[in-house]
Amino acid sequence: YVGLIIKDTYDAQDIEPGIPYGSKKDAREFFDWIVNDKGAYILFETKAYQFPFYVLQTGDLDSVRKEILKKVVGAIRQMYERVQDIQKYSELEKFKGKDLRCVAVFYDIPFISTNTYDEDIKAALNGMDSKYPGIKDFKYTLISVDELENYQYVKSCVTIEEVADRARKTPGAGFTSEISAIYKENNLD
Repeated sequence: YVGLIIKDTYDAQDIEPGIPYGSKKDAREFFDWIVNDKGAYILFETKAYQFPFYVLQTGDLDSVRKEILKKVVGAIRQMYERVQDIQKYSELEKFKGKDLRCVAVFYDIPFISTNTYDEDIKAALNGMDSKYPGIKDFKYTLISVDELENYQYVKSCVTIEEVADRARKTPGAGFTSEISAIYKENNLD
């Protein structure tokens, strides 16, 4: 489904599916969707997630937060590793020295584009930095499928990262409310 949204948002000639690389024994895929957006590569990683039954059954907020953090940090680590692989694999050579913008798109994680999880994510990435040097400074964007759907209405005015930055910096705002504001600011009615 994310692929369909991407195809509705960007020009077909600028979109390609993930690139397989590595050996048969260690086969990998370089992101799920790749968009060449005027020389910058937007690398989309999609994540479907269902909460474990015990979390749904109890509704324990601490368990919910831990599950979300595990999934989100795992997605960030995966994107970080894929970007690091550019230096190691010839299949990814075209991405060397390019402007890369990593975007994780989640199906069922509430408030993913807001600053709700920022402190926990930052702490987790800081703790991983010795094993994954540089991960604490890795740049990424986290959004939901719904937010990606809405982004297409303001794509001509702003990058997906700029909308996400605005959402994080505006208390009480989310990606969708920032899209509405951008839509009005640019008279896109």
